[in-house]
Amino acid sequence: MLSPHELSTLLLIQHSPSQVEPRCSDVASLEHEHLVRIEASTNGQAMPRLTSQGSELLQQLHRFCTRQFADYR
Repeated sequence: MLSPHELSTLLLIQHSPSQVEPRCSDVASLEHEHLVRIEASTNGQAMPRLTSQGSELLQQLHRFCTRQFADYR
C-alpha cells in the first residue's frame, strides 16, 4: 500500500518529473515497487519516470475516482 506521500510523488512524477528529487525516499520506495524508474535526461541529469505499472496504477485510480464522484452529481 502506498503512503499519501508516495502517491503524491507518483502524481508529481506523472505531471512534472523535473520537480521531483530522484534520490528522495519516496522515489526509492516507488522504484522498489516498480512504479518508477530513474533515467538520464537529455542533459545527463537523473529523472524519475513512470513505468508501465505506475501508469496503469494511476489510470485505475482515475477510473475509480471518476466513478465514485459521479455518484455525487
